[in-house]
Amino acid sequence: MRRIALALVVLTLAACATAMKIPAPEIQFAQLVGPDELNWPAEGPIEMQFALTVANRAEEPITLRQIQIESTGDGGPYAVQREQYIFNREIAGGMTDVIEFWADAYAFRGRGRQLDARAPVTIRGVAFFEAPSGNFRRTFITNLAQ
Repeated sequence: MRRIALALVVLTLAACATAMKIPAPEIQFAQLVGPDELNWPAEGPIEMQFALTVANRAEEPITLRQIQIESTGDGGPYAVQREQYIFNREIAGGMTDVIEFWADAYAFRGRGRQLDARAPVTIRGVAFFEAPSGNFRRTFITNLAQ
């Protein structure tokens, strides 16, 4: 049993080491429309607009297929539950593209959250890509100032 477990670990590490055959894209995540632009509504569901900027540093095209995002921690005026957003956006080699999208969130008001109205919201995300040389993903964590 130990040999099987060890073999699985070695295969997993080998797969991770060879999975990325091209330079990793540079990723930046930003909030375009937030509570200020929405006049910070009463507590409840709201829609936020975000942008993912992808700089493809490879010579071959890459295609953004999916983004998963979620907020982490308890601070800030809103929270984003883990959600997936599907795309089919090709970014040519050596080019940069900005992908804008709307996401569901939950705005907080009262219950001590008034002090957090200007606190940053931390977003954790994973961007899933396809490329001729293989599929890969990039994880990012961003603090969004309010």
